[in-house]
This record gives sequence, C-alpha cells and structure tokens, in this order.
Amino acid sequence: MLENSFLKLSNYGGNYDRFLPRLRKDCQVIGVAFREQQVPRVPCEPHDLPLDAVMVG
Repeated sequence: MLENSFLKLSNYGGNYDRFLPRLRKDCQVIGVAFREQQVPRVPCEPHDLPLDAVMVG
C-alpha cells in the first residue's frame, strides 16, 4: 500500500524498512503502484522511511 503523502510504503512485513537503508545515500526511493493500492493514511512507526516520489498507474 502507498500512503498519499509518500510517507510510507508498506507490505506490513518490514521488508522495505530493512532493505532501504542498504541503498546508497544519494539514491532516490520511488514507489510504483496501481491507484487501487493508494490509501489516505498508513500508521507510521519511528523506523519507517519516506519515499521521494510515487508513480501511480
């Protein structure tokens, strides 16, 4: 699921939270999703990382 404000990319398993910190620091994180995957709000935890942009199709 993608939150509309780009604050959270979630699969409720923590996979992205563990993977994204391993990327290069100058790497932009862009989410790709279907419109049906967008939700108004996803609860965020302190360890959650924001997205730089989202492409919705």
